[in-house]
Amino acid sequence: MSRLFVYYSNSGNGDYVASIMREKGFNTLKIELEHELPQSFFFKIIVGGFKSMIKEKPKIKNDLTILKNYNEIYVGTPIWNKRVSAPINTVLESLKTTNFNLICYSGSGNIKKIVKEVKDYKIENIISLIEPLKNKEDTIKILNKYI
Repeated sequence: MSRLFVYYSNSGNGDYVASIMREKGFNTLKIELEHELPQSFFFKIIVGGFKSMIKEKPKIKNDLTILKNYNEIYVGTPIWNKRVSAPINTVLESLKTTNFNLICYSGSGNIKKIVKEVKDYKIENIISLIEPLKNKEDTIKILNKYI
């Protein structure tokens, strides 16, 4: 069975989750933007949050046609402005007709709005992780429960 974890990471939380997924036998694909966010933390939050709020689907460097080669897909996203990150909006568009799982990493763990936002996709499970880099043991326990 071919398994893929496709994710976006800006603060390292997604990279940490990807390392766990690789240990579980997943291939990983880190989403790279054609035009990166501002370097300043403040402006990164403002710009990223706004792009997520308007559901922007930014251009990415990755070739998403490879998604069709996988039987099991997990998508990892930071939560920006209580929404899926803008780079992952681009990925979700490519998965409209595909079943997949969504892993959200945030500071609060509140994914109620996310559940409503992604209701039109074929999501099997939504997994919520709170700051994976700061809560490594909890992250591993939660991922072991679902994967």
